[in-house]
Amino acid sequence: MRHKLYNLGIYLYGALIAVAALFSRKARLWRQGRRDWLSRLDERMRLARTDGRRRVIWIHCASLGEFEQGRSLIDAWRKDLSQPSSDSTGSSIAQDFLLLSFFSPSGYEQRKDYANVDHVCYLPLDTPQNAARFLDIVQPDLAIFIRYEFWYNYLHQLHLRRVPTYLVAAVIGENSPLFKGFLQPLYRDIFAWYRHIFVQDAQSALLLQERLNLSSTAAGDTRIDAIVESRLRVASSLASIPLFPAEQEKNIFIGGSVYWSERHFLLRVAKALASKGWLIRIVPHEVERSGIERWRAFFRHAGIAVAVYSDYAGDAAPAPQKGEEGSAQLWIIDTIGMLKRLYAQAKIAYVGGALAGGNLHNVVEAAVYHVPVFAGKSRRRFIEVDDLEKRGLLHLLPLASTAEQQAQAAEYLLHSLPAILEQDNSAAFEAFFAQHAGATQKIIDIIRNDE
Repeated sequence: MRHKLYNLGIYLYGALIAVAALFSRKARLWRQGRRDWLSRLDERMRLARTDGRRRVIWIHCASLGEFEQGRSLIDAWRKDLSQPSSDSTGSSIAQDFLLLSFFSPSGYEQRKDYANVDHVCYLPLDTPQNAARFLDIVQPDLAIFIRYEFWYNYLHQLHLRRVPTYLVAAVIGENSPLFKGFLQPLYRDIFAWYRHIFVQDAQSALLLQERLNLSSTAAGDTRIDAIVESRLRVASSLASIPLFPAEQEKNIFIGGSVYWSERHFLLRVAKALASKGWLIRIVPHEVERSGIERWRAFFRHAGIAVAVYSDYAGDAAPAPQKGEEGSAQLWIIDTIGMLKRLYAQAKIAYVGGALAGGNLHNVVEAAVYHVPVFAGKSRRRFIEVDDLEKRGLLHLLPLASTAEQQAQAAEYLLHSLPAILEQDNSAAFEAFFAQHAGATQKIIDIIRNDE
């Protein structure tokens, strides 16, 4: 009965997406990306198996955040675990075929050309028919699911076909559907089907052992490995940021992955810091043009000189009037992929998502540059957030959904700032990363020995 209701819910979800596509660009991308998926995937996988030697490794991520969680594993697989055939050593065609799938457009659209995999696709809706057809075509030799992707029909088919399947970077809490709710039996089946479960912390491993008698490995957070690697690349490319050369004499505030619901907080902070000569960079989570124009109008109405990055960057952009872009107190960054590099220039950072009641975005991307970070208190458990706060490297603000509450949160940040900037916490930052790095290698070692 639960399985039938689950399938009904999946079909209803697909119908709702079809309706939403009439109004939402993201929903339209979701539907358009899945059109003719069967024939397109079949054509690509036929090419993958032409030599008859390649293993197919399927990695699935929900969205861009999960991709960043699994990126270090993907890169390490290509480098360390991908198996060339004995007669084609060194030939890329003899390596494992890496298939990367996404559920959300925000992941697919940003990583559809990722160089370290062989093909990127959308995951079709989790119906029994789609799951069977997808796996008939892909015929994976091994499957990896990142963090929270628990699709019953796909995992059931993998189990029936005896495909080794791994869950990576999971965090299990007391309120997990494994332990509560109508679909609890389905989730318990799913977890029993994994060959091995890699969790981020000892508490998750303990819950799985005590409640379900399932063994797991507390490997840590794979995302931290990817972030540490990216720091090495970013350090050599700061000068390549168009319009933003390194400005050592300027203090820079970065508001990263921020939401419209946090605008009153950001306005109060931006006005106060701009009056003291700071440079302000605001990076909205959504970069559709209508939303960017709303941000621009909001700050301009408050008397702040604003520039939008895409107006001046790129060959097709109009040339600014002399000194025009330099006069802006606040830049709105509407280009995906720049935030990591901008954090390297920050004196202080605010990471959005949680201030007005949502979920917190990635604070480690800023912390890797030894940047003090402010953020709202998250409703979800993040191991790295808890540890950064304990070390005094992350400063959490209470829930602030109204304009008045956000003004108070801004005043707290501004009041705390002088003392925080006087501290040298480089050693504490490095100690954090020394403790939390290395999850990828632990996972690789276990999968290698499991084959």
